[in-house]
Amino acid sequence: MSSAFIFTASVPPCHLELMPGYRLSVHAWQRMCARGHSPDAVRAALEHGRIAHVREADFYIIGRAEIAAAARAGFDLRRLDGLHVVVADDGTIKTV
Repeated sequence: MSSAFIFTASVPPCHLELMPGYRLSVHAWQRMCARGHSPDAVRAALEHGRIAHVREADFYIIGRAEIAAAARAGFDLRRLDGLHVVVADDGTIKTV
């Protein structure tokens, strides 16, 4: 799915599928918009973030180590430092 659409917190897409197996909840959409993150930023966290499993959810986290590893692979994730994406066991992205 292309990220070439307008981000507005007032008109969230219901359960937008960012990647196969991952759906964005309305709350996550609102938080993503409020914090200025794009769908591409969330995809980057899902692809490059470290994973911590806590209370039936996976936290995908972009930190210094992930930024350095991505840089070695040719990706610049510096602007995403500190990004956390919380995903429920069913693939629903709960918050960003």
